[in-house]
Amino acid sequence: MDKVKEEVLEEIIEDIDDYKAITFVEQRKILRAIKDKKYKRFFYFCCCTGARVCEALTIKHRDVDQTRNIIKIKLPDTKTKKHKREIPFLPELFEGVTIYRTSDKLLFADITDEGSKQYFYKLYKKLGMDLSRHSARHTFVSVCGYIGIKTEQIQKWAGHTNLKMTTDTYTHIMEKGTSPVLKYLISLKRELKQLEKTKKMLTQSKNK
Repeated sequence: MDKVKEEVLEEIIEDIDDYKAITFVEQRKILRAIKDKKYKRFFYFCCCTGARVCEALTIKHRDVDQTRNIIKIKLPDTKTKKHKREIPFLPELFEGVTIYRTSDKLLFADITDEGSKQYFYKLYKKLGMDLSRHSARHTFVSVCGYIGIKTEQIQKWAGHTNLKMTTDTYTHIMEKGTSPVLKYLISLKRELKQLEKTKKMLTQSKNK
């Protein structure tokens, strides 16, 4: 088994054991506490896309389609093709970042798996929070559920093999609050709804 596949398996195991999403209060505290810009961007990205850490670390610039506003997840997996998927995004997710559409350069080239593991372990310990890097993925699923996105859609974005994994393992009750992640996902939901409405209108117009 190669290193990438080992990391996927390790994360799946850790995900199943880590039944915790990051509360809105904790999200704000974490974002304030992260002083290193690259880790702040990484944390925010994972919370807003639901990408596994090993997936986020293998995304290349050319995987970010700025025309369709989707991120292509291509991490190979021996068990399922669900990991290969497309995640929608808003341009603000990459604010201040230049995306080179044909480049093989990694999106988070300045972050390593071990480096991020150590950084967030120390950060969460300092903040007194029982969290891990994978909590961002649980947070994405839970916040999407909190704002009323259909479970089937969340499953597709998260790359889960079945709906039960999405509802029983990743969806946690979120207490009322606010955070930059919540605001982003609400805006994303609104944008996708508008796009779907426009698409429907165009289809109806063509059929007349």
